[in-house]
Amino acid sequence: MRRLALSAAVVAAMAFALAPSAVAGGPANTYVRTDADALIAFGSGGWSGWSQSTDTVAGMGDDQWQTTVTKASTLTVSVADSFIVGDNYAVSVDGKSIGTTPPEPLYGSTYSSGSFSTKLNPGTHTVTVQDVGGIKYYKQGDTFMIPAGYYVSLALGKVGYVPGSGACSCVQYVQNVLGIFLGPDAKGAGAYLAAAGHYQYAPSYSGAHPETGDIVVLQPGFAGADSVSGHIAFVADWQVSSEGDITITMKSANWDSNKLSTDGGCTNVSTVRIPASAFYNDPGGIAFYRR
Repeated sequence: MRRLALSAAVVAAMAFALAPSAVAGGPANTYVRTDADALIAFGSGGWSGWSQSTDTVAGMGDDQWQTTVTKASTLTVSVADSFIVGDNYAVSVDGKSIGTTPPEPLYGSTYSSGSFSTKLNPGTHTVTVQDVGGIKYYKQGDTFMIPAGYYVSLALGKVGYVPGSGACSCVQYVQNVLGIFLGPDAKGAGAYLAAAGHYQYAPSYSGAHPETGDIVVLQPGFAGADSVSGHIAFVADWQVSSEGDITITMKSANWDSNKLSTDGGCTNVSTVRIPASAFYNDPGGIAFYRR
């Protein structure tokens, strides 16, 4: 439905079709929808369809979309202009921009469109669309640009990551073995582990004790962990003394350059023992996770 030029009659007909009633006594071309603005819920099946903007102040879309996720997920939002070329759209999730479709000249030959992806943490999230191109032209005197119609598609997916290989970071190694995304650094990996169904526990002599395969997250500086990013590892072994002191052996990448082995696609995996004194000196510096 591309056009290089539209007659005044066609423009008026489009405007009427999108928003057939005007505000009585209001400024020219100030439209209201015949149906209420919608907050559209969507789930794992996503959503697709037509929407519009009748906002002549900021160009905000009449509809918003909302989803609730229980695990870390990816959201991809695709937007494509329709009717008159010249609109382009800014997409936001929870009030933060995730992308803007490219601007197009008024009555140009190409409709503006784009797809943008972002990671969602567990919780409820809201998607909004703003017609930044249409409101710009509207305020320049091209009042037929608002209302504007556009097509929206929303898709939810699992959080992905690029598997590490060769000399891996500690996060890449654990990601490779578990098959889940753990974020940009080790110190914040606990939130991603919890979202993937791992629960945090506190080991003790008489209660829960570390088991092989549990995950250990070290905060920056704990027992030699990186001073900025911290460290993440697997429990390879553990011991509890008669006095209740816990010593663990952790298996991880990018810690010790000696006695390296290959595991999970990473060639710089090693084991190191963390003594009980580290727990006493900084009990909040280490966290254990199990699924």
